[in-house]
Amino acid sequence: EQLHFKMATSKTNFIASRLTQGSKFLYPWKSQSKIFYPKRYFRTPQIENTPSIPELENLFESRLKKFRRNYEHIKVNKNAIFANSELSLKYIDTYGFDYDYTLASYTTELHRMLYNLCKERLVSRYKYPKELLHFEFDPDFAIRGLHFDSRKGLLLKIDAYQHIELGTVYKGHRPVSDEETIRYYGGTHIPLHMMNPFNERRHSNGCLYHYLDMFSGPEVSLLADIVEFLSTKRKSFHPQYIANDCKSAMADIHHSGDMHQRIVENIDAYICKSSKVANLLSNLKANGKNLFLITNSLFPFVDKGMQYIVGADWRDLFDIIVVRARKPHFFLNNQNPFRRIDSTDLSPMWDTVSTLEKGEIYTEGNIVDFMTLTGWNGSSVLYFGDHVYSDLADPIQRFGWSTGAIVPELENEVEKVSSDEYKLLLSELLTIESLLRDYQGCSEPEHVALMEAWKERRKIARNGMKSQVNPRFGGIFRTQRGPTYFTRRLIRLANVYTSSVTNLLSYPLDYAFYSRRYALPHELAVNFGI
Repeated sequence: EQLHFKMATSKTNFIASRLTQGSKFLYPWKSQSKIFYPKRYFRTPQIENTPSIPELENLFESRLKKFRRNYEHIKVNKNAIFANSELSLKYIDTYGFDYDYTLASYTTELHRMLYNLCKERLVSRYKYPKELLHFEFDPDFAIRGLHFDSRKGLLLKIDAYQHIELGTVYKGHRPVSDEETIRYYGGTHIPLHMMNPFNERRHSNGCLYHYLDMFSGPEVSLLADIVEFLSTKRKSFHPQYIANDCKSAMADIHHSGDMHQRIVENIDAYICKSSKVANLLSNLKANGKNLFLITNSLFPFVDKGMQYIVGADWRDLFDIIVVRARKPHFFLNNQNPFRRIDSTDLSPMWDTVSTLEKGEIYTEGNIVDFMTLTGWNGSSVLYFGDHVYSDLADPIQRFGWSTGAIVPELENEVEKVSSDEYKLLLSELLTIESLLRDYQGCSEPEHVALMEAWKERRKIARNGMKSQVNPRFGGIFRTQRGPTYFTRRLIRLANVYTSSVTNLLSYPLDYAFYSRRYALPHELAVNFGI
């Protein structure tokens, strides 16, 4: 928003002068004489007067300076809430929350612990080589949102249009060349039938697993370590077995309670304590908002964590508490009834639940009964969660809730893309792309050679920007061609997204979030960069 405002302000006189020319600027077909088309916005590849090489080089330097000047003093607030679609808090009566990675934020030590528990299970229960016990977790190896090809054993980063980003394909720790990748897949496009049914909920033969939740980091790292180890040792293995075993071992760590027990025993090491969570919930409650918690975690674990984060009276802040909800089935299966939990021994009760009451603890259930019993439905409900599929997809698409995605990586990525080095690379990239777009019709040999040189510089700038976030895979939001597969789902399934739910404290409860208007390729637009 700051960037848009700064550049818009700097061009106010330009726009005003154009608008005063009358309707022929906005409606070219109404011109009484010559049809007026805004220069640069509908340019065709044909160049009437081919500029000389020195003129193009001077134009490059001129545009580069303007881009750098525009970005020089711009900083993005890493704690902001960003809007995919318009959302006014004025009309939100009810706020809902997931627990893990929404109300509870975890340290990197949790990922190290999960990595170690998973490799120990693979050795003890699945008979993997004991050498795995010497593996060390690398928190910086992978990013969230990668795909794993369970037939070829490759880690892939895929964009919003299901194209592989070349240069981000790995087999274990070994980068796979662009030529090899294209030979494997016959190009860069991944057909829909290859996508994994766990994510798409259709197709039974998908071979690509999408590692999307916040707990997937240790699993992807261990998966890559095992593939690297077995490949180096020239062991025969099928990648699908490795992926399935890692997934089963990680699921068992959650379901058995081992992870929860270790967190509770050393809660200071694993949970980030912040008074902001209590302040947020108290502020919402003081302003008459309904609050509910729907989580897949068990009550004893949630209770210990919330007492640590908020205080012993945390339950008083919530109107409805649902644990072990079994999302996404909570949103899909309308036949599963609620059960009340006995507060004395935490055992599930057998009696029918006909009302949802404050002070009680409920388990299982479904969203239809939830809305029927509470009367909370539609866009006046805002639910926050970290998993765009399990937490957000069905509430927003099937039931019209407003949704907010919690993306903890956002803070780091905003810091990286706001750095001076990144902005210099971005300015050069945009300069080159604007010139390639405008002058690709030049056909003289010296012009073609200059274009090829620009394309090489463009490639260097792209790789430099990628390395600013993660040297192997770049960031979770963008590929060199556009948004990632993860970002496409984030935009579709979340009205807003932010790094922490406590960022809501910075906004008044009648604040309206407005998404940016991006000009479509065929629409009128003012390119403030040049």
